[in-house]
Amino acid sequence: PWQRKRDGRVLAAAWLGTTRLIDNVEIPST
Repeated sequence: PWQRKRDGRVLAAAWLGTTRLIDNVEIPST
């Protein structure tokens, strides 16, 4: 059961990381 929670956390962290990367790319773009 805890493995599933870990996967969820990893997915959330990865999603947040991608959004952060997009923000970092969009900021210098403008």
